[in-house]
Amino acid sequence: MVVLNNGKFNNVQIVSEQWINKISEIQFDISNTNPFADYYGFLWYRSIRNINNQKVDYVFASGNGGNVLIIVPELDFVVALTSSAYGQGYGHFRANNIFKYLLSSIKLTKKILKMNPK
Repeated sequence: MVVLNNGKFNNVQIVSEQWINKISEIQFDISNTNPFADYYGFLWYRSIRNINNQKVDYVFASGNGGNVLIIVPELDFVVALTSSAYGQGYGHFRANNIFKYLLSSIKLTKKILKMNPK
């Protein structure tokens, strides 16, 4: 949540906003070599993907075996996935599929809420 909230926790700045902006800046283009990310910098990845015909811009941290922390600022959406697929290639594919499924559900829910406001 600290990254999503530009370095703030409980409305207190605990990490500089400049650093939060820096970690999501494009440092290296890795789109030709990484199936999950387009860019990399400062231990964070950034992707811009077309999911269900909608452009989604997000940043994520990735660990061994499919452990990921994904942040989609435009949706105020954070996903933390833990996995024990250490050293196995399928862990990251599985995490990516779960993220796409969750994102599809959230976008669908937001669309329904817009159509049926209370």
